[in-house]
Amino acid sequence: MTYPDQLEAFWLAEAQRVYGALSEEELVERLRPRVQRLSDRFTKERQLSTEVYADDLESQIAYGLFFFPQTFMRTQFVLEECWRPSGDASLRILDLGAGSGAAGFAALSRLGSRPAHLFARDHSDVALSSLARLASRCCERWPNVKVETEHDNLTRSHALPAPFDLIICSFALNELVERDATFDVSAWTRGLVDQLTPGGTLVILEPALKVTSERLEALRDCAAAEGWARILGPCLHHARCPMLAGGRYWCHEVRRWTPPPMAEKINRKLFRDLPHLKFSFLALTSGRGVDADPTPSRARLVAPMMKERGKVLTRGCAADGNLHEYELLMRGYSPDEKREIAETERGARVKWGALTPLGNGALRASKMKK
Repeated sequence: MTYPDQLEAFWLAEAQRVYGALSEEELVERLRPRVQRLSDRFTKERQLSTEVYADDLESQIAYGLFFFPQTFMRTQFVLEECWRPSGDASLRILDLGAGSGAAGFAALSRLGSRPAHLFARDHSDVALSSLARLASRCCERWPNVKVETEHDNLTRSHALPAPFDLIICSFALNELVERDATFDVSAWTRGLVDQLTPGGTLVILEPALKVTSERLEALRDCAAAEGWARILGPCLHHARCPMLAGGRYWCHEVRRWTPPPMAEKINRKLFRDLPHLKFSFLALTSGRGVDADPTPSRARLVAPMMKERGKVLTRGCAADGNLHEYELLMRGYSPDEKREIAETERGARVKWGALTPLGNGALRASKMKK
C-alpha cells in the first residue's frame, strides 16, 4: 500500500493557493512550526481545544501535508484487515469526525471503480471545505462516488442517514471525551452499530496512548460481555481483554510505511518517528461474537520480535483469550526468511506451528505463518 500522489499534489496546490508561489524550502519552514504545534496537540497536550487547529486554514495545510497521509495509511491498514465489502451494489460510507477526509478517502481507495456514497460529518466548516475541494480535484480517482458533507455534532448518531455499510470514526472519539467527561462511549458506539447494514463494519481508530487505547479495550469488553456487537479486530476472541486486565501494557499497532516527500522534508528538523505509524483501533459488526477456534496457535502480536541467540521472542494475544510468550528457533530458515520473521510487526496476525510448552511458561513454535 502506498500513499496516492494525487493527494500529495492536492495539498501542495492548497498550500500554493494560501501562501502564493513559495519555494519548497520556504514552504517547509513556514509549515514546520504549525506541524510542531499540532504534533504536541495530538500527543502531549490533550487538554487543548480542538479549535486550535480545526478552523484555522494554515493549520489545515500543515495537517494535510504531514498528518493527513498518516491517517490515510493507518485507516488503510485497518480496512485491509477488517473490511471485506461484498456484492456489487453502491456502498454507503460514513466518515464521522471526518476533518479533511483522510479516513473516508482511504476507504474509497479500496473500492476501485465501485460506486459509493461518502457522507462526511464534522464540526469544522474549514475542514469540510478542504474535503469537498479534494473530492472535486480527485474526482477521476473516484469516478462513481458521491461525496456529501455535513456540519453537525458527532454525538447525534440518531440523526444520521442510516444505514451504512461502513462507519469510520478516526481519531475523533478522544476529542468527544475531552469535551465531555460524562460522555457515554458505550451507548454512543452501540447506537452506531445499530445503524450498520447487515454485515456492515464500524471502525474506530485512536492514538496509541495508554488512556485512549485502554478506552477502546474497555469498550470491546463491554460489547463482548453484553453481546451487542461482534469483534472483528484487533482481537481474535471475545473473552475479557487480558491486556486491560493486566494493566501494565496496552494494545496498539505499529506499521512501517513510506512517507510522502513533503512530510519527510518537514520532519527533518522535527525528528518524529515518521516511518512507523502507531495507533490503536477497534472494529465491530452487528451480532453476538462466537469464538470458533479458541487456540494459542493463532495470535496477534502485542510486542515486537526480539532476537536472542538464534531465536526470536515475542508476545501474542491468542484466540484462546490469553497472553502467551512465544519462542521461535531460527535454524533451518534462509536469510530472507529470517529477515522477514524478524521484521514482523507488532499487530500482525500469525499462525504458529506445533507448540511445545517450556519451563518458563513460554511456548516454542515449530514455525510461523502470517
